[in-house]
Amino acid sequence: MLYSLLQPDGAYPPNADHIDVRDVAKAHVLALKSPPSSVVGRKRIIIASPHGLNFATLTDFIAEKRPALKERLTKKTPPKVDRDRVPLDFARVEQVLGLKKSDFHNLEDTLLDTIDHLLVLEAGWKSSKL
Repeated sequence: MLYSLLQPDGAYPPNADHIDVRDVAKAHVLALKSPPSSVVGRKRIIIASPHGLNFATLTDFIAEKRPALKERLTKKTPPKVDRDRVPLDFARVEQVLGLKKSDFHNLEDTLLDTIDHLLVLEAGWKSSKL
C-alpha cells in the first residue's frame, strides 16, 4: 500500500490502521512464551501500532526525509479518515504478551524503512526486465 505513494497518481491506503511487520513477528514470538490462558485468560488479541498515522502530513514527511523522492510522490489529496490508529486495550496487550507501547517501532522508522526496502525491490524489478 505504501508503494502506491511513490507514484504521482498513486492512491493512499484505505485506512490509517497499521503495524510494523517486525512488531507482528515479535508479538508472535512473545505469544509462544506468554503465560497460559488459565493465568491471563483468552490469548487471542488484536495488535496494531500505538502511533497515529496522519495522511495529511505523510508525503511531506517522506519528501523531507527522502528528498530524491519528492517528484515521485502521489499528488492526490489525502483522504480524511475517522481515526488515525486502531483503538486497542494496550494494557491487555502488555498483560498477555508483555509488549508495551514503547516497545513498538515508531511511525517514522516504520515508514522510512518500508520506503527504503521498497526502493531496493524496485531496483531489482527494473534490473531483471529484459
